[in-house]
Parts: sequence; C-alpha cells; structure tokens
Amino acid sequence: MSATRLYDAGYRDLVSVIPPDAPLSERSRVDPSQRGKCPGRKGPGGWYGYNFVAAPRLDRDEAEQMAGWGANVGLKGEHFPGLDIDSDDPRLTAAVRRMAEKHLGP
Repeated sequence: MSATRLYDAGYRDLVSVIPPDAPLSERSRVDPSQRGKCPGRKGPGGWYGYNFVAAPRLDRDEAEQMAGWGANVGLKGEHFPGLDIDSDDPRLTAAVRRMAEKHLGP
C-alpha cells in the first residue's frame, strides 16, 4: 500500500524504507543486504539511510513524495509495536509466539 493511501487512512507515523532493488548513493553507509528493511530516503545519487526516529511526522506532501520514489513504507514501532519471527525452525517459532502472546497479548 502506498504512503499516500496510508496517510489518507489516518496513519501519520510513516517511515520511508529503501526498496529491495534500489540503487544506493555512493555516499550511503547502508549495507546493500539491508535494502527492503532499512529506513531511507531517495536523493539525486540514489538511496541513503536517515534517522527516522528523530524525523518529524510527515505531512501529505511528504507521503506523496515517498509514493513517487516507490519507497516501501514502514510504521514507527513506538506506536505500532510488533514482532517479526524469522526462523526456519517450527518449534522455535511456536515457542517465541507463545512467549510473545503471553507477554504482549494475541
């Protein structure tokens, strides 16, 4: 879903995320393996990381800009906590899920 659609739906704590195949700026310190996961902005020379925690809430113009860049969209975890269980071991995944539901709720 695009940043503008999310913005129009009432989400304001959006984070621009570097697309998986995006070209990185020569000056970027982002590891290429982190594209698709790492917050970033698009500049004239390619994508680079940014401090999304310190960034102010974006406005609709910035949401449109993100959509125009083709950015992936994230939500600031401060307001939208979640857990990503990356494991190929079904027993480990089940154990982490049980613990998460016990401490965080379903």
